[in-house]
Amino acid sequence: MALGGGIGMLVGAASGAALYLGLVRIPLHRLFVVTSWLILLLAAGMASQAAAFLLQADLLPSLGANLWDTSSLLAEQSIAGKVLHTLIGYTAQPAGIQLVFYIATVLLIGGLMRALGGVQPAARVKGAIASQPSAQPGE
Repeated sequence: MALGGGIGMLVGAASGAALYLGLVRIPLHRLFVVTSWLILLLAAGMASQAAAFLLQADLLPSLGANLWDTSSLLAEQSIAGKVLHTLIGYTAQPAGIQLVFYIATVLLIGGLMRALGGVQPAARVKGAIASQPSAQPGE
């Protein structure tokens, strides 16, 4: 048992170090852009699932019972289906209201992200940094 625990600790430490060293090499701008879009898809999936729950409670119209059925290509019970369901809200047989909620969330939050989260041009950022007085130690 001690040998297994030691091997597990070594594998965990090695994978943590590899993850850290890999993430350090990614430019921060790219990292935050990708994570922002992943969070957007997660929020859209949560909105779609909320619509499904409200539909089951007969509080929303269905706008079409099953728009499509992709369970033959990717079943929700498969590992890949569960991962996609968790990350982006994949549903093999979505109702119309779920699609409306998903698209509305992507458009609303994505539009706000683009409008409010604009990146400053590099020249302005460098100029702003150069014009700021540097603090001396002890100040």
